[in-house]
Amino acid sequence: VFTFNTLVGKAKDYESARAVLKEMQAAGISPNVVTFNTLVDKAKDYESARAVLKEMEAAGIPRDVFTFNTLVDKAKDYESARAVLKEMEAAGIPPDTYTLSGLLSRDLALVDPDDLLRWYWDLAYHPQNPMEACVASYRRAGQIERALVICLHYPHLPAARKLVRGNWEASLTYFHTVLNRDPSDGDGNYALGIALIEMSRATEAIP
Repeated sequence: VFTFNTLVGKAKDYESARAVLKEMQAAGISPNVVTFNTLVDKAKDYESARAVLKEMEAAGIPRDVFTFNTLVDKAKDYESARAVLKEMEAAGIPPDTYTLSGLLSRDLALVDPDDLLRWYWDLAYHPQNPMEACVASYRRAGQIERALVICLHYPHLPAARKLVRGNWEASLTYFHTVLNRDPSDGDGNYALGIALIEMSRATEAIP
């Protein structure tokens, strides 16, 4: 099986990888999780990847975190990626940082950031790093204010600092608005302080 798995991995494209799979099965060698995961990875699109997943299930091969992470990467949009995450949880496989980063790198233009944060914080595992992808996704979509909602809670992340440097007026306006509503807001004060430091106005960040 190792020989054929290596050939599948070195195949130039999905069709070539499937041809190796046929040779493998003709030789009486059953594909394993590595074989199928490689096919999922080489699949040309999300639909092809899902088709491989069905073959995998029919063969009785258990899916693993790599299987699901690859599906998340190939998902055509945020909703499809969220559906994969639900399947993953139903299979008893917890998402890792790679899973969550892949999910939050989808186009989030139509996703409310407050709803996203509530969902994310309810997860048993919700590391900070995937929020980098989230901020970057909103920024790519031109949704600066939505990105700032995320930056309010994760202002120390490199992606948040970059956003603030490139949109300092919008950033100061947003963080001041938060503090006008509640001057004692810890996240607002912290975010504003980091924003001022990024703008080389550190003395203004001193209480």
